[in-house]
Amino acid sequence: MIQIRCKLVTALLAASAAAVLPSLAHSGTYPERPVELVVPFQAGGGTDALARAFGKASQKHFPKGVVVLNKAGASGSIGWQYMMNAKPDGHTLAVVTVEMVILPHLNLFNRTWEDVTPIAQLNADPAALVVRSDSSINSVEDLIAAARKEPGRMNMGTSGNGTIYDLAAAAFEDKANVKFNRVPYQGAAPAILSLLGGQIDAVTASPAEVSAHVASGKLKILAVMADKRLEEFKAVPTLKEKNIPLSIGTWRGIMGPKNLPPEVVSTLKTAVAEIAREPELQNTLKQLNLGFVYADDTGFKSVMARDNQVFKDLVTKLKITP
Repeated sequence: MIQIRCKLVTALLAASAAAVLPSLAHSGTYPERPVELVVPFQAGGGTDALARAFGKASQKHFPKGVVVLNKAGASGSIGWQYMMNAKPDGHTLAVVTVEMVILPHLNLFNRTWEDVTPIAQLNADPAALVVRSDSSINSVEDLIAAARKEPGRMNMGTSGNGTIYDLAAAAFEDKANVKFNRVPYQGAAPAILSLLGGQIDAVTASPAEVSAHVASGKLKILAVMADKRLEEFKAVPTLKEKNIPLSIGTWRGIMGPKNLPPEVVSTLKTAVAEIAREPELQNTLKQLNLGFVYADDTGFKSVMARDNQVFKDLVTKLKITP
């Protein structure tokens, strides 16, 4: 469903950066003050990590600075609503995730991806099934057997109602013919903390969000919901290898309110393309095991339009309700 790595990243970035557009440092009065970058989830998750890596790498490109602002709640919609309601002058941006094209189909958000201005995609990651290292569940087969033994009793933590990891869990239930008690949190980070604390039995999250705990021996990834194994987790099988045809995951990027002035959009596109080329950003994402996938505003719009239909169909097929 999503492309985890893109061989054309370097070429796309070079083309974007080479475009004859004004840089932020020479764009008249914009920006007049620090730019707010809204994160619609709690600190500690993959979206927050991406935002902070972006903010750090942007220092020489945004002369007034970038301030990361966490506004969590309602599966991301609270933060996005804050950004959408801001004055469309480029001083309030947000990290957009795939939930932007999911929540409206669940009647959990009364705005859509067409109500924002996409700037660029920066990331894509698959969902994964994760348990504690001391769990007796050591494989996808074990997970399925345990879930079938007591349908609806196993607690599966997700990042919130209607989020990508909630849908990933629901899609896995459908494909594997199992039933969990899906427990929603305000982001992946608190769900993972509950797993570590023993309050729940498993989580669906991105590999990046659990990588530190996997490295420390506290958690283990049973499988990734991707078309092929990840370079960073070569020992972890895909669900497709287990004869479960499921590939699903998230993407993240930068967006602004609708009706941004064309000159602001142009300077933002150039600045974000240049920031995406920064070794500091790319190295940080690699260290965090976050998949780096770049698309300019046009490419990002295509991704959002495609997945809007994909998740509309999935919500309908699985009869998912909030």
